[in-house]
Amino acid sequence: MTSLKIIGNIPGKKTRARSARDKEQKKNALLESALELFTQHGYQGTSIEMITENIGFSTGTFYLYFKNKVEIYRILSAKGAEILQKMIEEAISWPGMTPLAQLSAIGSAYYRFYAEHRGYYDIVSVLNIGQAEFTKDRKMLKPLEKQTINLLRLIEAVLIKGIEKGELKTVDTWKATNALWGMMDGIILLDVRNNLGMIGNSIEELFKQGLEVVFNGLINHEKGEKE
Repeated sequence: MTSLKIIGNIPGKKTRARSARDKEQKKNALLESALELFTQHGYQGTSIEMITENIGFSTGTFYLYFKNKVEIYRILSAKGAEILQKMIEEAISWPGMTPLAQLSAIGSAYYRFYAEHRGYYDIVSVLNIGQAEFTKDRKMLKPLEKQTINLLRLIEAVLIKGIEKGELKTVDTWKATNALWGMMDGIILLDVRNNLGMIGNSIEELFKQGLEVVFNGLINHEKGEKE
């Protein structure tokens, strides 16, 4: 007698799977709606009602997945930081890259993140929410701070490698990392504030020039002279 295997067709399991997928889809829809509206109207100009109405959900649906508007903003910030980190990791992963080539690739990756994921950039940079409101809940903020530190450590690791190889000057690598990040962020903010037309430069030109200035200060010219 042949026994029937019906484990894979248990109705309860299928129902639970569909339910889990449905919940995930609704949560993602709310996140995408919030990202779109934060980009268009800023944090203060976006209400929970706007987020739900934008995708045909009831306001009550929002609270099934998020405590408040700050929470969904922080989740989007974490997703943006993750996208940026993956872009940087991919950019510096090519075999045989010198530390200077990796630093240049980091600059290019950061610019591409801004150009291709503008909504996430604005959120990661806390441009459309008050700093006090964003940092109010320390328990939720801690993972975001950890992500930021991990991102900066990626850059610092490249500087350390360059110093060990003698290609870069001996510097305080943590300070240099933050200075490099600040330079890149500052140039992007010029574009955010629409100041580039006034000064007559493109963001691409300023990024290239800024990196050249930084590199000139980091390169160990003595190594080249000795060789």
